[in-house]
Amino acid sequence: MKLLFINIITFFSGCLFLLACNKQTADVFVPNVVQIDTTWTNVDSTPSSTLTPPATLPIIDSLEVGDEDHQVINVGDSLILNFPQGGFLSTNQSNTPIKSTSKIKADITVIKTKGELIRRGISTVAKNSQLLNIGNLVGLRIFYKGNPAFWSQLVPPIQLHIRDTKPNQSVRFLVLQPVQSGIRDSAWGIPPVSPLSFLNTVSVYNNPPSGNNPKSSGYFYTTTNVGWFGSAAFIDSTLPKTRINVFLPITFTNKNTSVFAVFDAQKTVLKLIANPKGKSFSVANVPINSKITIVSISKYNGESYLGTSSFTANSSSPVSIVPIKKTMQEINHYLNGL
Repeated sequence: MKLLFINIITFFSGCLFLLACNKQTADVFVPNVVQIDTTWTNVDSTPSSTLTPPATLPIIDSLEVGDEDHQVINVGDSLILNFPQGGFLSTNQSNTPIKSTSKIKADITVIKTKGELIRRGISTVAKNSQLLNIGNLVGLRIFYKGNPAFWSQLVPPIQLHIRDTKPNQSVRFLVLQPVQSGIRDSAWGIPPVSPLSFLNTVSVYNNPPSGNNPKSSGYFYTTTNVGWFGSAAFIDSTLPKTRINVFLPITFTNKNTSVFAVFDAQKTVLKLIANPKGKSFSVANVPINSKITIVSISKYNGESYLGTSSFTANSSSPVSIVPIKKTMQEINHYLNGL
C-alpha cells in the first residue's frame, strides 16, 4: 500500500511536470514600433549645407606685393584678377599701405550657376524684394599675415574678368547688403551712392582680338569692395505674380528638407519658406507664366532624397512632390545640369 501511494505521487508529479512543460505563456514579444518624426520646427532653420552636396571650393592663391603697375592672379582664361600697384592696406585706413615684397593671400569664390546657388542656399532676391537674374556673385577676401586686408580708395580699383559664354548685357553692379549675419540671410542691392560709386562697375566683354586676355566673352568688374559683390538684372516688378505652394509626404519636414524654385530660362533661384502650420513650403512674387522647376533636397534616416516638378507658374494651386532616394553624387550631377 505504501508502494502504491508513492507511485501515485510519482504519476501525478510527472503529469504536473508535463503540464508545466506544455503551458502556453501569456507574454507575447512585441517589437518596439519606430516612431516616424513628422514634426515641424516653428522656424525655418534647416542649414542647407547639411542637405545639399558641398559647395564648390574657393580659389586660393597668393602673390607678392611689388613696385610694378599691378599684380595678377590668373586661373586659365576663366578668371583674371588684377590688383593695381599700391592698393593693399593692412587696415581699412588709407595711410597704412602694405610694403613691397609682402605676401598676400587671396580667397575668391565665384558663383555662376543655379546649382551652385542651391548648394549655398542662396535666394536671388534684392533687398527691396525684387527678383534677380544673376550674372555672377563674387566673394573676394584678401589676407596679410593671416589677418584681413583691404583695398585703398586712393588708387585704381581691383579689376576682375570672369568668363561666361552667355553674358547678360542688362546686368548691374551689386553688393551684398546684410540683413543678418552670413550670406544666406542677406540680400543684394545697388551700392549706396557716393563720390566713389563710379569705381564699382560691371560690363560685358565679347571676344577681344586674338592674343589679348581674356580670349572669350564674360563679365568685367572694377571694384574697391573686398567682400561679396556681383552682377544681376532686375526682373520687372510690374509683372502679374503668383504664389507657389508645395506639399511633400509627411516625413519630409522643414527639419530635413530644403525646397527651391529654379527658373528654367534665367539664373534665378528662390528658396521656399516653410509653413509649419500648413506643413508646406511656399514662395511669393513669382511672375505668372514663368517656367519653373521645383527642387527638394532631403536627408531622412541617413539617406538622401531628391524631388523635382516642372511646370508653368500660372496659379497658386498646390504642387505635390514625392522625393526619390538618390545618392549625393546623383543629386550633385542633377544640380550641375540645371
